[in-house]
Amino acid sequence: MNDRLLVTKFNDCIISAVLNDKGRYLELGCTRENSQSVIGNIYIGKVKNIVKNINAAFIEYENDKIGYLPLEKNLNPMVTLSGNSSRLCIGDELVVQIEKEALKSKEPVITSNIELVGKYAIVTRGATGVAFSKKFTDKTKREDLQKRTDAMELGNFGVIIRTNALYADAQDVISDIRSLVSTFDEIMRTAPYRPAFSRLYSGPEEYISHIRDLNDTNIKKIITDDTEIYDKIKIYLEMFQPSDAGKLEYYKDELLPLYKLYSLEKCLREVQSEKVWLKSGAYIIIQPTEAFVSIDINSGKNIASKKTRDLFLKINIEAAREIAYQIRLRNLSGIIIVDFINMGNPEQEKTLLSEFGAYLEEDRIKTTIVDITKLGLVEMTRKKIRRSINEQLRNEWE
Repeated sequence: MNDRLLVTKFNDCIISAVLNDKGRYLELGCTRENSQSVIGNIYIGKVKNIVKNINAAFIEYENDKIGYLPLEKNLNPMVTLSGNSSRLCIGDELVVQIEKEALKSKEPVITSNIELVGKYAIVTRGATGVAFSKKFTDKTKREDLQKRTDAMELGNFGVIIRTNALYADAQDVISDIRSLVSTFDEIMRTAPYRPAFSRLYSGPEEYISHIRDLNDTNIKKIITDDTEIYDKIKIYLEMFQPSDAGKLEYYKDELLPLYKLYSLEKCLREVQSEKVWLKSGAYIIIQPTEAFVSIDINSGKNIASKKTRDLFLKINIEAAREIAYQIRLRNLSGIIIVDFINMGNPEQEKTLLSEFGAYLEEDRIKTTIVDITKLGLVEMTRKKIRRSINEQLRNEWE
């Protein structure tokens, strides 16, 4: 594959976008210029409130900034200042990390299960041992990395080998783990001596995370037309992904900016539209709500053929391919309900779900088809980390 990652400024935002060799955008990221994502940041937080009926604590991690900590998922926090109770109490100070950013009216989700993410591995505190991404399918390489990692004697740290490690030299993976463990050690060593609201670690900017998380065998070029962004990417690549440093290019043309050269502005407008037309003449309606994302398929202009079940299956499969693409492009997440055209045939429903599942496998973010209801609605979930691209663009441009 010859995908390109574009990083440019547009309307006071920094846009990162993956463009394939056919000129189609696959992923988009957007952050306001001069603002920093808090995802991955590690703080000394202070317990402001504990709500027993939802088994959660609300933690102040910066002055007047509150995060939500689900207690059932955070059983062994690293407490740096305590009132000598065996249970977490109001006023206690502990090490926390931003897991999910604030979404709509909800506070950011924080965790005491601290982890550091690298290109090839994730190092965690508490859960020891070595685990592998479900997409890590090379058994021989898996066994080799297992042996190499076991020999490192990681102590209280655990390691998750990411899918990206499939395409990397084993020594590069081990070097990544060592770097993460060294950083983690330093954070844990200094944490007990830091006051409340101290930031112990800053996660990377979103476009840097984009570079880190992408499969670098697919990305052949990283292109930017901004000198400051170019310098930051260059430093990052030379430190953490030296084998990819040669992919970075600086584009300069005052008459034809990068976003116009690759029709990025057009794509950004299109992802804010609810309606997506299919080649068959059918169309999809995508409507995010507070509770879930609703996606409806309509046969639209496709009325020339007889309305047979085979035709409905064909339209549904075409729609499934486009929906999988739009979910990834728009970064739709949480609960997603898809209302395919009713076919009334269990075998065709199985075929559709199988095809849909295969298209969703191309997404690097975990996406799961839960079930198909009696009403023919497909229920699915996609891991929620950042806001959808539509939310980001709307908030940044308003």
